[in-house]
Amino acid sequence: AKRLVIEAMPSLPESETSVIIESPGAEKNKGPIWDIVLKPIVLPAVTNGKLKVLELAAGSGVHTQHFLSSILDDDKNIDIEWHPSDPDPASRASLNARAKLAVMEKYILPANGWVVGVEGGTACSDGARDTDGKTVSSTSSTVHDGA
Repeated sequence: AKRLVIEAMPSLPESETSVIIESPGAEKNKGPIWDIVLKPIVLPAVTNGKLKVLELAAGSGVHTQHFLSSILDDDKNIDIEWHPSDPDPASRASLNARAKLAVMEKYILPANGWVVGVEGGTACSDGARDTDGKTVSSTSSTVHDGA
């Protein structure tokens, strides 16, 4: 994947913007995915002005940023909690950098990884497992082999 360096943002050091991954395919399809597929589903799902989203395989963050911007363009009063995830560390770094660059950290939580669980399902890494699939004690940083 190509790396996109954004030079016009003096508020972020190059070390943070240099991790942003450019995705021409995601840029091309973000509008139609939102307009045709997600908008009719997501906006009616807002209850009491709140929306929580778990995004699996978020990739470089192009869609995350576009979808969130589109929601906020529709209603700036929505309380959004967006949980992006991706198994690829470079994608997670890109996503986090895009969120910071777009000043969306208030809505987009830091991207986390996910692993295939022992039973074959996927689970977001919420402290119960690290990205290598090993269990992690919830009270300490001890890593245990096995399930």
